[in-house]
Amino acid sequence: MFRIPAFAVSVTGMVLVGIVLFGTSLLTSQYLQLVLGFSPLEAGLWQLPTAVTGTVVALAVSSLTGRIRPAVLMSAGTAFAVIGPIMLTQVDRDPVILVSGSVLLFAGLTPFMALGTNLVLGTAPPERAGAASAISETGAELGGALGIAVLGSIATGVYGSYMIGHTPDGVPAKVAEAARETLPAALRTAQRLPESLGIPLAQTARDAFAHSLHVHALITIPLLIALALLTLTLRRATPPQPPSRPEQATTPTPAFD
Repeated sequence: MFRIPAFAVSVTGMVLVGIVLFGTSLLTSQYLQLVLGFSPLEAGLWQLPTAVTGTVVALAVSSLTGRIRPAVLMSAGTAFAVIGPIMLTQVDRDPVILVSGSVLLFAGLTPFMALGTNLVLGTAPPERAGAASAISETGAELGGALGIAVLGSIATGVYGSYMIGHTPDGVPAKVAEAARETLPAALRTAQRLPESLGIPLAQTARDAFAHSLHVHALITIPLLIALALLTLTLRRATPPQPPSRPEQATTPTPAFD
């Protein structure tokens, strides 16, 4: 089945989309709580527009498939999604920029997730429909797991590297080493230090996490551009389709407490 270009690109694209969405959701959720200091409830409310926008876009896209080729919708949405990580590279302490970037990213990738499964099933041989459906679902789940594992690990590495070169003078070596592991560890450590050291250490740790979010966003930009261009090559192989029922247009909803 992977010899079929539309099938291979759709499954690969769903893996990449899962990586980007879940990896970004993990970092933005932590940013809202650990950097901006929001409670889990407040962070959840700030992320609510992302889920609502994704649902609205999924319904809208399903009504366009009868007039516009799915590959064109998926490619255009992915290209539009690039605006999201571009905005995330500018995040400082303003939650509006953070949430706006997340909304644009999620909205742009929703067409791929909403139409990708139908494209996978439509291009696979009828007798392999069950296997195609399983591969499609597995691809999305694999992307989510890789997004958390790979992009989360990269962000942690960037955070630690930033802390090595920016740890305030006077912080004991063992304390500095613990603070370089993760932002929560740095914040806990800062609370046990005198204010003259604890406040600068906590501020530096928050800056380091913001830097890791910026690097994460820069990594996702070329991935999205490449996926948009690759998907556009399938436009002739994917004729317009009958509009899907609203309940068929579903999207993943990554959320972290």
